[in-house]
Amino acid sequence: MYFASDAESTAQAIRDIATNNPEISEEDIRILTCKTESQSILSPMCSDGCFVDNKISIRFTTCRKFKGLESDVIIVVDANKEFLEGGGEKILYVGTSRARHKLYIICDISKEDSIDYLQSAGIKPSSNPYKKLATSFNAKYTN
Repeated sequence: MYFASDAESTAQAIRDIATNNPEISEEDIRILTCKTESQSILSPMCSDGCFVDNKISIRFTTCRKFKGLESDVIIVVDANKEFLEGGGEKILYVGTSRARHKLYIICDISKEDSIDYLQSAGIKPSSNPYKKLATSFNAKYTN
């Protein structure tokens, strides 16, 4: 689980995932947004259903549209506090359950919002709220 505060840090996390895993080809990766394509933090960087950045081009769609499909690697973006508190867990589940081998979630959430979300879920925050939030989703925290 990555944490990003803006479009550029989200794009950087995607670049890191795509370039630091040489065993993964771009054809094996799908980026799924929890929102609509036009509402996604990545929408300015997407064209014709692809996230395009320098030398990489990765297919991009919504969790809802990808329901019933699978990919070796899934990157879920646009998971933020408002989305999670607004009942978005089901959509997040649809997106995260599409991965055959590797799953990455890039959360757009501040440390303060992480603490608020943890407290609302009845989980005691720790000194590193990002790590605690990732652990609450049974995920590995990556910074």
